[in-house]
Formats: sequence, C-alpha cells, structure tokens
Amino acid sequence: MFRRRNRPKSGESLSGSSGDGRNWPWDALNATELEGRSFEYQIKAAVMQEYQKNSRPVLKDSDSVKVFVGFSLFHILDTDEKYQTIKSLISVRLRWTDQYLQWDPEEFGNTSKIWMYANSIWLPDILISN
Repeated sequence: MFRRRNRPKSGESLSGSSGDGRNWPWDALNATELEGRSFEYQIKAAVMQEYQKNSRPVLKDSDSVKVFVGFSLFHILDTDEKYQTIKSLISVRLRWTDQYLQWDPEEFGNTSKIWMYANSIWLPDILISN
C-alpha cells in the first residue's frame, strides 16, 4: 500500500519541517534515536519528513489521482414533500493511493498499515450536492 522513501543512515539528521507547517516530534531526531521507537513512529518519521499535503500525491504531473467514493445511508431524518427534499445522515468514504506515503513493511517489523490524522495528509476536494 505504501512505499517508504530513503531512510537516513545512522547519525544522519531528520531535521526540517514535515511540509505541513508544523514541527513534528520526529523532525529533529536522527536515525539512532529512532531505533528505540515504535515501528509506527519510525514510519511516520520517514514518510512525513518532506511530505507536502498541498501537492497532489503523484510522482508525475501527467498522472491522475483516482478517488473512489462510497456512501452509506444511516437515517432519513426528515422529508418535505412540498419542496421535494430530504434530510439524512450519511457517511462518505474516500479511498485513493498517495504515492508519497509508501514504505517497505519488511524494514518496519512487517507493519503495513498505520493511522494518521486526516489534516496531516493530502485530501481530495469533494463537493456533495443534489
């Protein structure tokens, strides 16, 4: 699912910004300091070091990002026959591949999935209307 970028060698610094305007705890760590950390922490340090959440997650400008959209209807809250409208409670699920958030699971204890806050990664612009 993800491919990790080049990992710094022992003693090399991971200093710098993660690309989203915030300084993450792992920004100032070097490779030897990461050794005792969890695999999830190490993965985030490696992939978020130069990540730009405001750039499309493709390696080539000519590539497109395929976004798969799924809807789940939980409840119909209200209907209005006169105006032909309904109020409903739905869930929207979006799925895509971010080519910059990839790593080799074998280098990180076979960890193939991690959780991240949505505001720290690229998100597609989706407008839901009638």
